[in-house]
Amino acid sequence: MTDIGQIPGAFSSSRPPRAHPASHQSRTAEAAVRTGLIEPSDRAEFSDYAQLLSRLATLPEIRVEKVATVRAHLEAGTYETSDKLEIAVQRALHDVHDVRE
Repeated sequence: MTDIGQIPGAFSSSRPPRAHPASHQSRTAEAAVRTGLIEPSDRAEFSDYAQLLSRLATLPEIRVEKVATVRAHLEAGTYETSDKLEIAVQRALHDVHDVRE
């Protein structure tokens, strides 16, 4: 009985195609995008607000002890407001300007 047909490639001595590492596939995909063969499929856009929040997260933490000391001086009326307030405002404006860039 030879009615059963052979399955092509089932028992052949040919080798399967060679597997490529993911980095090779990534380079191939990048080249295809650069040459215009395919369009990039993933894209992310972050709002200005999200970018601002991200930069704010990198700023140093508040020094609680310093805030408590200044608050105590303000309540006691011993904090020199004219000079120190000007310096504080300038520093705050500088920080805000740096965060926006």
